[in-house]
Amino acid sequence: MNLSELLHRRAIPANLGLPDYRYWTDLAVEEGRMARADVLSDAAYLEGAGRLARMLLQPDPAEVPSWRGLAEALAVPWQPEPWLGPEPVAAPVAKAPVLARIAGDVSPTAMEEAPLLLLGPWAWQVRMEDPCERSALVNAVAEVAHMIHPGQRRSPLRTWLRSPPRAAQHLRDQVQRLRQSPMAPYRVVEGPGGLHLQALLPLAARHLPEGPVDLSALGGVAGPARPGRDVWARVVLTPEGWTAAQGFVLPGELSAEWLEGTWRPVALQRLLLNRVVRAGEVLRDDGWWMVAMAHRAMFRA
Repeated sequence: MNLSELLHRRAIPANLGLPDYRYWTDLAVEEGRMARADVLSDAAYLEGAGRLARMLLQPDPAEVPSWRGLAEALAVPWQPEPWLGPEPVAAPVAKAPVLARIAGDVSPTAMEEAPLLLLGPWAWQVRMEDPCERSALVNAVAEVAHMIHPGQRRSPLRTWLRSPPRAAQHLRDQVQRLRQSPMAPYRVVEGPGGLHLQALLPLAARHLPEGPVDLSALGGVAGPARPGRDVWARVVLTPEGWTAAQGFVLPGELSAEWLEGTWRPVALQRLLLNRVVRAGEVLRDDGWWMVAMAHRAMFRA
């Protein structure tokens, strides 16, 4: 069971609500019970999985003190292991429109589902005449390319990279570089030479951009990036310098409490189904979930 399946279960109802956590609890047993069968009874697993699913769908910073106990109850580590990822190399990288086309080619429903999955209720308010808001739709479809969809074993990107007829090697290299980048939250600040990014979650040094960052590819439902705004992006080093090749300018501010309240259950969910999980891998593969939750939380605010 993965987060995509959880969000897809009832992702497009009339009220744009999120799916019932009990569905996650039921299906999680199919994979998670086998992984934890040596240390957990079915009853203990079900209880812990239910608590975790509620945290995923309704992040509550007030529950932080109870999460260490939940991790112990589920027999998983409290902290994911460090993850460095590939060393940044100044090389060309694919941009959001390329990934959006891949997502649409491999998953025909991506164009319809992506805006509501990633932007939540904001998707209904996008003005197509606004370039930044229109880019938010493109970036939403592009992010769907990274997700493992219900019933699938691989994301559209991995399917595209492995399936014939294969694209030219240089294009596959550009897509692979973006696929390996964590989808992480940053705050935009003014700095020497232009706009800089400050990471809002712990990242390895090689994922912390040094110097100005090109943010022109990001989409947003509340205008482009500027100092003081928060973004969620895949940031890579190119021959022209650091660039946010894919991602979103958020319509509100990310508090440290909300980030902790959302990041922790996502990491625990991955640890529940995998014995070894690294922090950067969580953002690389499941950062989209936090983007989706952020947009919904900011719409309600």
